[in-house]
Amino acid sequence: MKIQNIIKWATFSAVLATTPIFSQSTESKVPTLEEVVIMATRTERMSDEIAVSYSKFDSKEFQQKQALNVNQILGEAPGIFVTDGGAIGSDVDLYIRGVPQLRSTILVDGIRSNNGIFAQGNLFELASSLNLEPIEIIRGPQSTLFGSNAIGGVVVMNTRKGSGEPSNKLITELGSHDTGFFGVESQGEKDGFHYSLHAAYQQSANDRKNNDSKVRSFSFRADYDLNQNTTFGLMTRGGYSNTDLAPTLQEELNGNTASDIQVDTISATAYLENQTAENWLQKLNVSLYDEYYNLNNPNNSFKYVGDSANYAGDWFHQLEVSDEVTFSGGAYLERMKGNDDSFDEMTADNWSLYLQAEYYPETAPISLTAGIRHDDYEYGGEATTYRLNGSYSFEEIGLRLKLGYGTAFRTPNFFRLFSTASFALGNPNLKNEESKGWEIGLEQSLFDKKVLLTATYYKNEIENLVAFVSTGGFEGTYENRDEAETEGIEFSIQSKFTPQLETELNYTWSESRAKNNSTGLKSRQTGPPRHQFAWIQNYQWTERFNVGGSLSWILDRESSAFENEVDVDDYKLLRVYTNYDMTENLTLKARVENALDDDYTRSQGFGGRQTGRSLEGYFGVDYRF
Repeated sequence: MKIQNIIKWATFSAVLATTPIFSQSTESKVPTLEEVVIMATRTERMSDEIAVSYSKFDSKEFQQKQALNVNQILGEAPGIFVTDGGAIGSDVDLYIRGVPQLRSTILVDGIRSNNGIFAQGNLFELASSLNLEPIEIIRGPQSTLFGSNAIGGVVVMNTRKGSGEPSNKLITELGSHDTGFFGVESQGEKDGFHYSLHAAYQQSANDRKNNDSKVRSFSFRADYDLNQNTTFGLMTRGGYSNTDLAPTLQEELNGNTASDIQVDTISATAYLENQTAENWLQKLNVSLYDEYYNLNNPNNSFKYVGDSANYAGDWFHQLEVSDEVTFSGGAYLERMKGNDDSFDEMTADNWSLYLQAEYYPETAPISLTAGIRHDDYEYGGEATTYRLNGSYSFEEIGLRLKLGYGTAFRTPNFFRLFSTASFALGNPNLKNEESKGWEIGLEQSLFDKKVLLTATYYKNEIENLVAFVSTGGFEGTYENRDEAETEGIEFSIQSKFTPQLETELNYTWSESRAKNNSTGLKSRQTGPPRHQFAWIQNYQWTERFNVGGSLSWILDRESSAFENEVDVDDYKLLRVYTNYDMTENLTLKARVENALDDDYTRSQGFGGRQTGRSLEGYFGVDYRF
């Protein structure tokens, strides 16, 4: 089927799915698609003010869709592709606009999980969706507010602040492949003290033999209002996993057995927030992120151990000069530490200064945001980045145009700087990778903001790209040699005519190309698909009974094997779920993953084909008290 026909079919189907609700009374109170966005500018703004491309997932959505791990539904957003090793707790790769996770910033409770050893971090393998505030994904170059690695974009996760009367919840789930999940959440507030916590355990034999995994996760947050203007808080999140990494199909034919992988992550943050004056807010964060990784491959007696930590302090200020003008900025200090089997512990001290101005005039339908930042990294050097975003609204027809331009960078990690392994010898002279990108988009609201259509074209160029350079045989080193370019289109239709029915249709076209500057050859970057569809549907059948699902359609992927680009199969993943509140305190849940039982490839590389999970069914119970 031609791509043009696919787009026509999908758009028609999305409209058809919402058609029955046109007949309902226009006098009834119905919701709109507006929401509050915080991290896109680090100040609270309504979604129709923000000129930056973003997606948002709140805790209700994770619960409703029965996504116990963060990575399960992030790929439904436009411009986002997520894949994993096919097992719970296995490696997760997240691409934002075709840019791999190691060139995107992942924040947890205010600190980067990108670290000195693992530039991409291993947070997503263990990231529970329990006890989380809304997750925000900001797309495009974002180093002006978030520093290194924010070339593709930023994913922000924060532990939930407790509120309201104390409440508790037990979450259980059993299902295919001897999978079991047990978790507990608790939260509340009293006399200026807020608390929230979770603890969870998950195990599974997964879809292949010798592929067992166990994942434990936890979080805790406590906030205390010292007075009317000052709040002090502590928060921590963490996870521990043990996974038997099953061999690929080709490795299994060769007699290989599973590798053992242990991953431990923990973050801790203390903050002090003060409303110094009516128009002046300041917040001081002091944070730690630590990650440990241990791989044992018995097939070739290969072992790898890496340990890394980030320590950071962020002093943020927000000054409302008037109802129309807001300045924000601050200072960021960071120490990175890390070592692995090939080099002793290394340390790097980095600092940054950043400033942002926002202009939202009451008398004109425009918004403007401008920012600048200077970073000084002990290794990689200095980087000055900036960002400009603006929008103009044609309010009489519900149309808003958006423009954005920004720059970003990524500093080299310790492994690429200092490794002594002959197969990947470090280069201490590496410099920062640099990028610049722009986007143009439109938002069209219809039917009194009950339907929202968005379309965005983007382009991002990366220079000084670090590449592996062979020095003969299987040995090599790293150099700032190549360049890359990504471009694409993101399209979305969202409708919410009634509280009962929600429909969303997303389409992404993404093209990623790299150029080897030593040979002049260009090739497509492997991994993310060229075409990606997601249809998300949810229906609140009755006050107690909810049904929903999503269909993801992945087309036109390529992977790398023995220096050749290899076509990877297209696939469709259908997940369906239902929730039924038997009583005020008890909810029964059921869901099916890969309901079409599609036999598909998660990834394909030198070791062969890594298959995805087959048809799976799960049943669970939530009990609130």
